[in-house]
Amino acid sequence: MSFYSILLTLGIVVAARLAYVLGRQRGREEQHLQVEEEARSLLRQIAEHLTAAQNWKHEAQQVLAEQRCELRRVLSQATANSNGAAEANGTPAKSSLPSVAELERVVAPLAEWAERAESAQAALGESVEQLTELAKVDVHPITSIPTRHRFEQELSQIFRHAERYETAFAVSIFEIDLAGLTDLPGNDWKVELARLVRENVRETDFLAHFDTTTYAVIMPRTESPVAAQATERLRRKLEESSVLSLCAGASAYLDGDVPRTLLDRAREALHSARVDGRNCSYLHNGLVAERVKLQQPEPAPVEVG
Repeated sequence: MSFYSILLTLGIVVAARLAYVLGRQRGREEQHLQVEEEARSLLRQIAEHLTAAQNWKHEAQQVLAEQRCELRRVLSQATANSNGAAEANGTPAKSSLPSVAELERVVAPLAEWAERAESAQAALGESVEQLTELAKVDVHPITSIPTRHRFEQELSQIFRHAERYETAFAVSIFEIDLAGLTDLPGNDWKVELARLVRENVRETDFLAHFDTTTYAVIMPRTESPVAAQATERLRRKLEESSVLSLCAGASAYLDGDVPRTLLDRAREALHSARVDGRNCSYLHNGLVAERVKLQQPEPAPVEVG
């Protein structure tokens, strides 16, 4: 085989591999766009159902007021008829109730509204169920980073491990200012952001999407002081390796914690960092959130000959 034939063969192999990789990436992007569109559609349906329910609530209040007035009128008319008949006959007046047909005419609009409200509630429940199922995706189709759903599963698992074996762990939440990345075309900024975060997280940590502009990191076997330093170091690495501006909040597992209380403290620490002008990290120690000061490693001892 000649040298040019070898080069041609290698070129074909590289081109085929590149086409395969680009095809997978395009497929993930199309899948993500489809998921986003389905989510938007379901949210629009939920918003429509909520608006309809709100309108029907006002309509029901109006109908109730009208039917209450109509019921009073029917009862008053029935009482007046009874009193008139009694005076004409010279007999004592007796109370008279409206007929069944009259009462049915009064309550018919209420029954119709109740049926419409039940139908709206069923449609709303179906949309919420579909949206809930849509959210149960383990890996983000564009960034290949675990989703919030997968993060909650991992957090529950590490909680059980910590309670059983009394091991330490911590959680950090990073909020990222996307200015400087969102100018990239399409979903490229999401891929670039994911790459920056993934490359700077410790191998032993669990990284996941938390919200649109936030990432969460679970740090196993990590005490509170170490978690604070690791969080601030990661924040600085991301800041130095990109045009990103970000802040972080961290909190370590405490006795008696449940996932909600741990995440609440991490969110409170993140809020403190945000209020403090961003570009910093805060650690919640269970009582208050305090700003993290990065400690410089002690210099190695110098041997004297």
